[in-house]
Amino acid sequence: MAKVRPFGVTLIVILELIGSLFFLGNGGFLLAEAASFEVETPGSKPILGSFVAGLSAAIGMIIFLTIGIVLIATGLLTLLIAYGLWTGRRWAWSLCIIFSIFGLIIGVLSLPLGIIILAINLLVLYYLTRRRAKAFFGKGSPVGGSPQTPPT
Repeated sequence: MAKVRPFGVTLIVILELIGSLFFLGNGGFLLAEAASFEVETPGSKPILGSFVAGLSAAIGMIIFLTIGIVLIATGLLTLLIAYGLWTGRRWAWSLCIIFSIFGLIIGVLSLPLGIIILAINLLVLYYLTRRRAKAFFGKGSPVGGSPQTPPT
């Protein structure tokens, strides 16, 4: 018998896909910006000013490159989580719970602007811990059924 995906899970998958696009887009933007840094200053004689300018450009490039790679990796992982949620995988439920907890922390640290992040992650955590959602992911007893007792 095929599992019926709860509507709330579908909404969470849509949120995950939107988040993934956000991470991938921003990561790609930062990688493009990292490529635009001029590490060497054009011109002439090596003087202290050009050395400092080149060093700060190199540091900026490394920072943008690192954050861009992390954002792209997060976007790809979020896509994987969305797929897992869509197909009712147990691991996706667990990863979504973990990512939502991280989202709560980020939301709290970025208050007052993080209120939307905080609200979305609270709703996701609340919904995924409801009996019907947990049953869809095989985390708990089926809806309308009694808990299974192990054979003696």
